[in-house]
Amino acid sequence: MVVCGGLVAVEPGFPLPVLTPVAPGTSEDVSERLLRVLTESMREQLRDAGQYADLTARSLVDGSGPGRLLSWVARRHDARVTVHDGFDEEAWPEEVRGAEGVQQLRPLVRGLASAPVRLTTRGGHVQVWPVGAEAPFRLLMASRARPWSAQTQVTMGQVAMVVAGLLREESITTREVRLKTAVEAARTSAFQFLVVGDVYTAQRTIGPLAPGLLGAEAIQIAIAETAPGEARTTLAAEVETALGEARAMPVLCPVEDGQVIVLWDASQGLVQSVLEPVAQGAQGRAVGVSGRGSLERTPMLYETAAASVPAARRMPTSVAVHDGRPALEKLLDPSARAWARQLLAPVEVELPDALERKQFFTVCRTAIMIGATGTANLLGRHRQTIASRLDDLTRLVGLDRTWLADRMTLDLALRLADLDAPAPGTVPAAGMTDALDQEAARVWGQTVLADLPPRLLNALVAWARSGLNIQHAARELDISRNTLSEWLREASGYVKLPLSKDRPGKQHEAVWALHVTGRVPLSSTDWWT
Repeated sequence: MVVCGGLVAVEPGFPLPVLTPVAPGTSEDVSERLLRVLTESMREQLRDAGQYADLTARSLVDGSGPGRLLSWVARRHDARVTVHDGFDEEAWPEEVRGAEGVQQLRPLVRGLASAPVRLTTRGGHVQVWPVGAEAPFRLLMASRARPWSAQTQVTMGQVAMVVAGLLREESITTREVRLKTAVEAARTSAFQFLVVGDVYTAQRTIGPLAPGLLGAEAIQIAIAETAPGEARTTLAAEVETALGEARAMPVLCPVEDGQVIVLWDASQGLVQSVLEPVAQGAQGRAVGVSGRGSLERTPMLYETAAASVPAARRMPTSVAVHDGRPALEKLLDPSARAWARQLLAPVEVELPDALERKQFFTVCRTAIMIGATGTANLLGRHRQTIASRLDDLTRLVGLDRTWLADRMTLDLALRLADLDAPAPGTVPAAGMTDALDQEAARVWGQTVLADLPPRLLNALVAWARSGLNIQHAARELDISRNTLSEWLREASGYVKLPLSKDRPGKQHEAVWALHVTGRVPLSSTDWWT
């Protein structure tokens, strides 16, 4: 019973509402006060209806289930309102499990009884509704200390229907999330198979989800990178929308958290024209694009796309396409290839099977290119497994991968071993320095360094001479470590090579360019050791 506006109002739901004046007044006064009571009651109902509708709509949009609505209903009716699995009786509230007539709930769960079931417990009143699309149903249990009025019973019946709908949406959302996660995992697996040269397994893994793509004669690879502070999910959604129904496959990069990789059937046109609007959708995004190549060339296409990302940050369109600059190893004469095969000959003895040997070399080459951790993420293997492969390789060829010079030697040899064998009888080069001592290599190096401003070129030389030690190079240049790091990031865009620590293979290319142009002698003792 409540007092409002000079009137005593009995709670709705009683058989006959009674109003008793508590202050003197005329009939007009009573009428005015009654009108105020009714108006405020209607306003309160409208506010409740608005909040109820808003909570329901928000839960439907985000698929978050009925939790927020149930909390609001519980506060509004001073009750405990929860949803429970029908068969999990041990998880039901204690007051329900101990109530007389609780056995009535079992047929409710199986859809064999009508709702609601009302129970009276020690110190409480409970009503139970089945919720869900079909049996076995979950149970909506609402309990409170005072009895439920007729109106609140109707309200709870409406709540039960809405909760049933929200639970259905929650279930659909959960299934959608699981399906999306499974698709992303399949795409990543297919890309990992392509990186190690297993096109057949990649086709079987992703074929139905990317019809026609893995049968393409030529593909392009693009790498889209988020703007600073941007969530990758935002970028990935825009990439998906831009690709539409094209023969393409987006992959969440397993190496870089801020990147989305796109494999694109090159017969459809240029992928950069599709992704340029995405690149310009947020300030600070960048898209690096490879040239064209077969699926078997996926590792190289991925590397050239990654190398184009720093250059994209300097472009007005935020997109950079690999400029067609040939790889250094392809410019070297047969003596370099003969040297590489001579160096790696012990591996052929250890692994006589050609396919096994090729996959071993691919893993090791990738590990030298993007590091053991990056390779483990890229291929979905344990880091220690990748490190063991590198240890096996260096043991077989007699090198030490903790030395920069030996890592660079292995890098060049593995790149050369991926090319056609030299003619029989070709005299091998005497070593890495001899293999690089060619005019074609010098022209390549000049091309790499051509656009570098003097300040950045000097920084690059000091960094290379110090064995890629930023602290030592910064001390030599009399600048801070952070300044040198920023200069190297800036230089990455000019030389079109990501010079970050997690791309050691591209760092090697920068050092080779400095060496073949006469700026960094590889025989220098302080660098070599």
